[in-house]
Amino acid sequence: MDAWVIWVVVAVALLIAEATTSAFVAIYFGLAALAAAAIAAAGLDAAVQLIAFAALSVGSLALTRPALKRAA
Repeated sequence: MDAWVIWVVVAVALLIAEATTSAFVAIYFGLAALAAAAIAAAGLDAAVQLIAFAALSVGSLALTRPALKRAA
């Protein structure tokens, strides 16, 4: 199975998990998994995919989560 397919499955699972909860956390990881799927489809190495996934998920969570918690 291609790496991009695995990333898409992970992304869909995370986005479904987000839809069933109100924590608003899994969406960051789901969107980062979609970005990693695009990187995998472009043919980049698995290390690049993992680094992009980690950086995008943690970075977006750290940048936007505090503001969303204040607004809620």
